[in-house]
Amino acid sequence: MPKPGDVYFDSDFEFTDGEIGQKIIIVLNAPINSEPYLFVRTTSDKRRLYINLPKGCHKNKLLFFVHDSYKEEFKTKTYIQFH
Repeated sequence: MPKPGDVYFDSDFEFTDGEIGQKIIIVLNAPINSEPYLFVRTTSDKRRLYINLPKGCHKNKLLFFVHDSYKEEFKTKTYIQFH
C-alpha cells in the first residue's frame, strides 16, 4: 500500500493538451477506511518554472521547490504543485 512520502513515476501521463509524457507524483496521506488517497504532481517544465526561487515552500504560488540536490528522486529542479 502507498504511504505518505512515496514517490511514483508515471511514464504514460496524459497532459491537458493530450500529449503523453513522464510525470512524478507524490503520496500525501495514509487514508483510513474508504477515504481517498491524496497525490500531488510535480513539474520541471521550464515554461512554468519560477526563476530564482529559493528551495522550500511558496504558498502564494502554490508550489514547493525541491532543489536538484535530492538526486535520488529528483534529477532536475522540480516544483511540487498544489492546486
